[in-house]
Amino acid sequence: MKLVVFPGGADPRTTYKDVYTILEDEAKRRAYTEFILKNFPGHYSYDDCSWFSMKETVKIIYSSISELEKKEEFYIVLCRSVGCNPFIEFLKSIPKNVTYLKKVVLWGPSPYYLWYKLLKNDFLGSAGEFIKKGFRVCSELFDEIYPLELSISEISKELPCNIYITSGELDEFYPEHFRQLLMAINTNPKIILAERIRGERHAIDKYNKEYIDLIFE
Repeated sequence: MKLVVFPGGADPRTTYKDVYTILEDEAKRRAYTEFILKNFPGHYSYDDCSWFSMKETVKIIYSSISELEKKEEFYIVLCRSVGCNPFIEFLKSIPKNVTYLKKVVLWGPSPYYLWYKLLKNDFLGSAGEFIKKGFRVCSELFDEIYPLELSISEISKELPCNIYITSGELDEFYPEHFRQLLMAINTNPKIILAERIRGERHAIDKYNKEYIDLIFE
């Protein structure tokens, strides 16, 4: 088994390193054959000039999944924050030959109105916060983001695995009313809107059994 992580809007190798170290350590403890932490254009550790792009990231996801399938070993995918959006686009047109994908966890996706607030209503403030986290965005990103509220209805019920969507109970970017809305909209038995994890926020950088079990069990 492998764990593959598609991170969010913070550099996974620097500012959010602790968030992923606990996952890597758990993967080793469980004798996973590989822990794969991806990064995208826009992450400082990817290069020194690119901006985050949904289209380019979807391409990276397709390529990554294709390579994983060739190895014929089961794997779990964890997506965090903005990393959920391109992966959902992948799921909407998932190739039929994807058979080793065991589970998908979408952690902390945001409602469409929050993306408007971040990228249109207060772009300068939001861009500054992203930069502090080692991530570059431009205001045009909003035009690339398709609402999760609509996307979940476009995911096939014939997926090879279940998709778990949740976050921490205190995550302001995945509020409870958004979870309730998704529950009301969702008709796909493969999509599970799990309870938010008590006492946790958007980023978990210390061991939490409930969080670990959500991903690895």
